[in-house]
Amino acid sequence: MYLKVGEHELTLEDLAKAIELRPDDVELYNERAFILEDLGDHDAAIADLTSTIELDPINPYHYVERGWIYVELHQYDLAIANFTTAIELDPDNPYAYVRRGGLYVELLQYDLAISDFTRAIELEPDDIYFYTNRAWAYSETGKYELALKDYTTAIEIDPNNPWLYTRRAQIYLIVGEHQLAVSDYQRAIGLDPSSSDYYRDRGITLYLNGDYDLAIADYDTAILILPDDAYLYLFRGLANHMKSDYRRAVADYDRAIAINPDDPYFHFFRSISLKALGEENEYVKYFALLEDEYDIQLALRLLLPAVPAGESQAAAD
Repeated sequence: MYLKVGEHELTLEDLAKAIELRPDDVELYNERAFILEDLGDHDAAIADLTSTIELDPINPYHYVERGWIYVELHQYDLAIANFTTAIELDPDNPYAYVRRGGLYVELLQYDLAISDFTRAIELEPDDIYFYTNRAWAYSETGKYELALKDYTTAIEIDPNNPWLYTRRAQIYLIVGEHQLAVSDYQRAIGLDPSSSDYYRDRGITLYLNGDYDLAIADYDTAILILPDDAYLYLFRGLANHMKSDYRRAVADYDRAIAINPDDPYFHFFRSISLKALGEENEYVKYFALLEDEYDIQLALRLLLPAVPAGESQAAAD
């Protein structure tokens, strides 16, 4: 079989001939369904998986795979039905529970999701992703202590996985435990110092904690790693603004605008710093644009901690 990128058509042709010769070969339909899904032909992939089910109706794997394609097609009832059939055929297969649980989260049915993830953990207690999935569901329902517990368990299983520390750090940040969040980002950076995301996220945490110089140092490092990320300059600009270093803030916003000139948030915050300098700015224009077409409350709520109280109130007015 050919599976290299660019050889799908040849593979499909070969598989079609093979299926003509061996129409009862389940693996041939499975193979073709995999390729068709990769090509984006979901309906044809489902047809092949349906053929595998007709030939091998007691294999739960086929239902899980067909259910996943139904998820991609947003046919959620059919997806749940397939995952449920897989579970009925093999109640001890944790992956069918995780698939169904993930869909339940997307459908905001958190209790059902938590139940499925819990069952998956009971069946396979050493899989870190089962805990992180349940922590995801807990966090969506505001059960942050339970989410922290699951992330901690996952870390105990795999202590050298930097991603796990960043996930727990995000929950610490939500509950206001900034120093614990910083410690987790520090651990993630120690495990993977090449990730700009970790420096950025620790910088955001430090910024929210009022540690502007340390935040700027993290943004500096992130920019060295990923110099074309416009939002890194935005975040550094906000920290510089909070330090009343408005000129540096404007320079950072200018760099962000050079990378992405169409983002109104960059222009909005640049105008705030120019206003603080007493210079000509387009504050009114971009405030109106964000208010009418974007989310000005998001800017005020999440980003304007860097604006002194008087300016923040003026923006709100």
